[in-house]
Amino acid sequence: MPKAWFVFAVLLPLLCFSQADRPVTLRIDHIPIAVKDIDAVKRLLKDTLGFTIKEGRHHEGIYNCFTKFENGSYLEFVTPEDTSYAIGKFYYNFLQVRQGATAIAIAVNNAANTAAWLQRHNIDCKKSVNPVWTTVELTDSFPSLFFIEYADKNWKDTKQNTTHINTAEKLATAWYAVDDIHAAEAAFAKLGIITIQRNFMQSVIVDAVVGSNKLRLIRSFEKKEGVYNFVHQYERGIYGVTIRVHDIMPIKPCWLKTIFSLLMYTPKLLACF
Repeated sequence: MPKAWFVFAVLLPLLCFSQADRPVTLRIDHIPIAVKDIDAVKRLLKDTLGFTIKEGRHHEGIYNCFTKFENGSYLEFVTPEDTSYAIGKFYYNFLQVRQGATAIAIAVNNAANTAAWLQRHNIDCKKSVNPVWTTVELTDSFPSLFFIEYADKNWKDTKQNTTHINTAEKLATAWYAVDDIHAAEAAFAKLGIITIQRNFMQSVIVDAVVGSNKLRLIRSFEKKEGVYNFVHQYERGIYGVTIRVHDIMPIKPCWLKTIFSLLMYTPKLLACF
């Protein structure tokens, strides 16, 4: 056997093991978003943007509501009510800095295996279990994400809760603004997430592949860009989301006007149809 082929034959099993050993990510599961006025948010989402709202409940010092999609992904809007609870205090403290998304939850097929993989690669994490789900939360503040596995993988919300006038189907992409895109790419790659770099208009972007979705890392070179202003003020954070719709035609001009106006503010929820 030629030397080059021999080396390849030896390395191939190792390469295959490395790829297969990664945590198996399924999709972006949900994104919690801290808001000060949850009633105003519900009016914006339902009356102006055409989303169906699923009411949440008062618990752990917070009140929440949801925009849910047919593939199981969703946006969770949270407002704090009682800072004597750890969760209520977390959202209260977050809102002292800004409104907006606090983290990205990534669905995995096996939370225990994900936690074990992270620990083998010297990544500190904390696993929490309850009857509904198991979560694996990173100790480091960046990236702001956690992994989640549901006890009942076949459970789906009702069609009534996941059907929207604007024909929204699922969360497609989460946009993550960063100050150092190469360091951010390395941080995601360290978690076993495949990354792809490309140029986009006046920005450099890196797509971190999460099952059928992407986490899009973006840094702007133009001072007039919203991404630049966001990073200049907050250093990094979840900048917005892309939501896939079944049919673009039902999108009303007033919705597009509202979406455009959202682009003028940071922090923001960016809904790209």
